Amino acid sequence: MTCMVLIPWAMTDWQTQGRYAVRTIVGINSTGEEEITRWIGMIADCRPVVLYVAPKSPGIETAERIGRALGIPVRTREGLEEVSIGLWEGLTSDEIGRRFPRIFKQWKEDPSTACPPDGEETEEAAERLESELWDLANRHAESEFALVLGPLALMTLRCRLEEKGYNCFWSSQVRVPVRYQLIAKDHLALSIPMGPLARPDSVHERS
Repeated sequence: MTCMVLIPWAMTDWQTQGRYAVRTIVGINSTGEEEITRWIGMIADCRPVVLYVAPKSPGIETAERIGRALGIPVRTREGLEEVSIGLWEGLTSDEIGRRFPRIFKQWKEDPSTACPPDGEETEEAAERLESELWDLANRHAESEFALVLGPLALMTLRCRLEEKGYNCFWSSQVRVPVRYQLIAKDHLALSIPMGPLARPDSVHERS
């Protein structure tokens, strides 16, 4: 059985302020440190053998802290980069809404129907992330691994795995790790509650 844990970036001051950070490295704040402390026990129960994270991303610190605490390696994969928001980098929602009112409103309603200026299309990001996921699932057959993802990438991948559609995009955001059982040859993803004795509670098949 192959299992995978999705881990969000730990909280930073930019996130607390509502600023979007994709490429800008921002240090974890005290809330983020508390989150990592809580997550370590949850992740340890799942026994991942490796953590993957995008290189030169705000998620590096989260991955390295968890990796050190659990004694497991951290490896980088460019395909796990956060979804690019282009010219919106470093801006708050209020700032974006004032400068780009029409496209921002559309993006917040359904990100698959709008793209930030100089940013990445949601569907393109979904294909990239899902390709990385299934490649890693094949590499880690019969074991467990973890991905540390930015908030947009994490929501995008959850929408694809759980076939929710992007109208549920924003409700897919989580501040705790999320675990899945993966069957790579059939592209099956089963949601699993976090814990050492958890059982699958839903099945989602990708065509």
